[in-house]
Amino acid sequence: MSKDWVIRVQSGEHGMSRINAKPSESSTILYNKVQSQFDLPETGWHLCKDRKCSDRLTKSKSKSIQDLNLSHGDILFLYMSKSKGSANSLPSTSSYNGTPTSSRPSSNTGMSSNVAGAPNMSVKEDDVDILLEKVDGKIQRKRNEAMCRHGAGGKCVHCVPLEPFDDTYLKSCDPPIKFLSFHSYIRKLRSGVDK
Repeated sequence: MSKDWVIRVQSGEHGMSRINAKPSESSTILYNKVQSQFDLPETGWHLCKDRKCSDRLTKSKSKSIQDLNLSHGDILFLYMSKSKGSANSLPSTSSYNGTPTSSRPSSNTGMSSNVAGAPNMSVKEDDVDILLEKVDGKIQRKRNEAMCRHGAGGKCVHCVPLEPFDDTYLKSCDPPIKFLSFHSYIRKLRSGVDK
């Protein structure tokens, strides 16, 4: 008796889900399980083995999941076809609004590459996020008279502003700060990376 495999399916519109399937089941059964899991229509979508959808999974009653070179834990990508009449159209031929992707200008919203088949959505940032992105966010320190040997306009190791994620500063507070704010955490992740 063969053990169930877990096949992960990721979609831009529907998120990620796990599908339990036996290696001997046909790819048609896998398609039916994906359809019921994501509540999809009969046509207008397909599964691919990679993000670029260069290796589409064929829907066949004669080919098993194992015959399609899938294994336990593999991830498949679900793409919705954009044209209304044809289910065989590739996701890279048209965009969400119907214009060809080659003539569509790229937007500068922080996400420069658009996943093939995913709708071209522009992300609107909150006003507070835009404001906090412009702020330096460093913790200002006063000049230490005992340790600093420079003038009023200079900075040294003892009085230079600290990053908001500095461990020694977070532990020195009373009570100690256990958790970073979201923007401090993002700055920690992006520290040393050019914008």
